[in-house]
Amino acid sequence: MGEKITSIGKAAFLSIVLVCSAISFNRAIAWKDDYILLKDTAYKSVNKARPHSNLALRAYLNGVHDEAFSEAQKTLSLYYYHPDAHYISGLILYDKGQYAQSLGAYTWALITARRYTDNPAYVARIHKSTGLAYKALGDDDSAAIEFNEATQLDPSI
Repeated sequence: MGEKITSIGKAAFLSIVLVCSAISFNRAIAWKDDYILLKDTAYKSVNKARPHSNLALRAYLNGVHDEAFSEAQKTLSLYYYHPDAHYISGLILYDKGQYAQSLGAYTWALITARRYTDNPAYVARIHKSTGLAYKALGDDDSAAIEFNEATQLDPSI
């Protein structure tokens, strides 16, 4: 009798291991790239700003600008002082030709990046983008100021 119980226990244990392995394998397939992983994370973290910001950046880099803008706006609705979300919004507005609106987003990106990050290269990129927006609007003097600020912070720009 004890040997029969042991065999049933081994079979049950093996079944559990096989089922868990199959579930893990399916999850690995579902998360085949960063975009899908970040999308799943943002979906499961509705009230957290960072997953939405991470998805906004990945969507922007993948060229899915409408989703990137939507995720950046979700980030800002959860935490308005998130520099990445402002910057991504500005990049998308700039790409759409809405230069004046992009300046507003870049201004907030600069304010929040200076206050909440310690990354001069990141702030320099925001200044460069701000300069490009000013240049597109025909304000060459303001563009020059922004480009100068960017190169002072990061000479490699």
